[in-house]
Amino acid sequence: MVNDNDLRRIVNEIENMPFLKYLSLKVSRWEPGKCELFIPATGKFINRLGEINLGVCSILCEAGSYIAACTDSLEGKHPVIYSSKVSLLHPKVSGAIYISSGFMEGETDRLIESKVVDEQGKLIALATNRYLLVVDIRVN
Repeated sequence: MVNDNDLRRIVNEIENMPFLKYLSLKVSRWEPGKCELFIPATGKFINRLGEINLGVCSILCEAGSYIAACTDSLEGKHPVIYSSKVSLLHPKVSGAIYISSGFMEGETDRLIESKVVDEQGKLIALATNRYLLVVDIRVN
């Protein structure tokens, strides 16, 4: 498992990514294999029709699933995403949105499901992301 200091650094980096910072994303809770994110009702993530874009849902689910994968990674291994599927179920959003991500299965990789819901608890999007656990990442 990633130690608390490394996890706090990862959470801080994600919260300060330019687009996620613009959306005012906050990581509200994490525990081994799980993560919860929150975006206040600023209206920055919806279009003039009151709908959320699939790309916004995708980046939110990826952020949550990455943190969930990090909380459950073995020491010295890093999660690298290699597959992502996001389904936008109800694009109309009311108020703030909440993202919950949780580990489902895997020994050498992690399958993580993420859900995006609005303030009323309506399911907005559902995503599954797969992460490979690698020992070292080198860019040539």
